[in-house]
Amino acid sequence: MMKKILQNTAISFVALTAISAHAATNYTNGYSASTYYSMSSGDSVISFDWGADGAFYTMSTPGYSNVTVYRHSNGSSSPIYSNVNNFAGASVVAIGDSIYFNDSNYSNDQNIWQYNTSTGITSSSPISTTSNYALFGHGGELYITGAVGFGTNHIYHSALDSNGGLASDPATNLGETFGSSGPLAFDASGNLYYAPGFGDLSIYRWSFEEVAASIVDPVNNPLPTEDALWYNYSADFGSVSGGTGMIIDEDGELVISLTSFSGSSELVKFSVDSEGEYAGYESILSTSERLGDLRLYQGEVYFANGNEVLLLVPEPAAAALLIGLCALATGAVRRRR
Repeated sequence: MMKKILQNTAISFVALTAISAHAATNYTNGYSASTYYSMSSGDSVISFDWGADGAFYTMSTPGYSNVTVYRHSNGSSSPIYSNVNNFAGASVVAIGDSIYFNDSNYSNDQNIWQYNTSTGITSSSPISTTSNYALFGHGGELYITGAVGFGTNHIYHSALDSNGGLASDPATNLGETFGSSGPLAFDASGNLYYAPGFGDLSIYRWSFEEVAASIVDPVNNPLPTEDALWYNYSADFGSVSGGTGMIIDEDGELVISLTSFSGSSELVKFSVDSEGEYAGYESILSTSERLGDLRLYQGEVYFANGNEVLLLVPEPAAAALLIGLCALATGAVRRRR
C-alpha cells in the first residue's frame, strides 16, 4: 500500500506534507525567515501564490485528504474551493487573471480547476483532467508535470485561451522524463530545470531551443533524455525523497525544497555558472517539517513550511551587500541632481 502511495503522482504530496505543526527548523549560513502567513486552523500549507487582484491564495489540508483553497485579502479569508473527499495536488499558480490549482480523488482522477480573479468564480467542473502532479506558469502559458497511472513523469504544455482555459486539452505531452513527478522552473533565458519528486535524486535541464522544438513538434522532437542530467545531488542529500518546489531566484540560482518522508527536509540553493552548468550548492535550512512549494514574489523568496508561509531573509553578508549597493545608488542619484 505504501509503495502505491509513493508512486501516485497525484496524491503523494499530501503524504509528504501532513505532519505536526510543531517543527524544528535550523537555518544555516546566516539565513533566517519571518512569517508571512500562518493558517489559524493549523492545516499544512501545500502551495500558494499572489493573484492579479492583489489577493493571496493558499491550498491547505489537515491530513491525507480534505483540500481547501483560500483567498486572503484585507485581513479576511474565504474559501474559493473545498472538497473533504479529495486529495490536494501540489500547486496553486497565478497566470493572468486566473488562479489554477489541482486535486485528485480515490479513483485517481486528476483535476485542474480555475478561479477567475475578475469575476470571483471558480469553475464548476475541472477545466482539464490532464495527468497532473504540479502546475507551473511561464510566458503566460501552463506547464504540467504528471504521469499516467504510476509511471515515469511526463512534462505537458498548453497555451491558454481568452477565458483562461487550456487551448490544448488534454495538454500536449512534451515527453517522458525521469522519476516520479516533481517541480520545474524556467530561467531568464527560457531554459527548463526539473527535479523528480521521488525515485531519482537529480536535477535535469533542457535548453530553450529543446523546449521550443518539443512544443512545435512533440512527436518527432520530444524532450531528449540523453545528456539532460544537470546534477545528481544524492551524495549531498541522500536521505531526502526528492524535489517539492523549485524557483529561479533574482541571481539566477536554483532554490529547491528537498523533502523527506522520514527524516529532515532541506531548502537548498544550487548555483548556476555563466554557461548554465552546476557550480556548487549552499544549504539554507533543515527542518523536521515537510517543506511545500516555493515562490519568487517581488524579488523575494517565500516557502511553505508546515502551516506557515515564510519569507526567506538573506544571510547578513548578502543583506549588507544589498544595503551597500542601495547606498551607492542613492549617492549616484544625488550627485546627478
